[in-house]
Amino acid sequence: MEHYIIATHGNLAEELKASLCFIAGEALPIATVCAYTRDCDPEERIASLVQSCAKEDQLVVFADMLGSSVCNEFMTYLDDPRLYLLTGVNIDMLCNVILHTETPLSTRIAHALKSCKKRMLLLGEHDA
Repeated sequence: MEHYIIATHGNLAEELKASLCFIAGEALPIATVCAYTRDCDPEERIASLVQSCAKEDQLVVFADMLGSSVCNEFMTYLDDPRLYLLTGVNIDMLCNVILHTETPLSTRIAHALKSCKKRMLLLGEHDA
């Protein structure tokens, strides 16, 4: 079984989850870590989520920024073979990984990262 966590600073994780559920047209079993809000101690929440995942399951974590405190806390679990840690979360990435479960997880992750990188563009005429 696959488990998904969206982990961000503030309430962005909940908003991304709500947007993905809107696109999917249904509620999705996605956990969130809204770090540094009144209701969330990120270390405790992350430890609880990782420990609740069964040994035979896979845990996909979508973090907001590489090198951030939220991402760094998950990096302490990188020796766990069940854990996949992706950074730079956005709706495109979430759709590609979570909504296409007929494809193997590693393939979905590779495709999501490749397609998200391709679609990050500056549109219009600007001096850059």
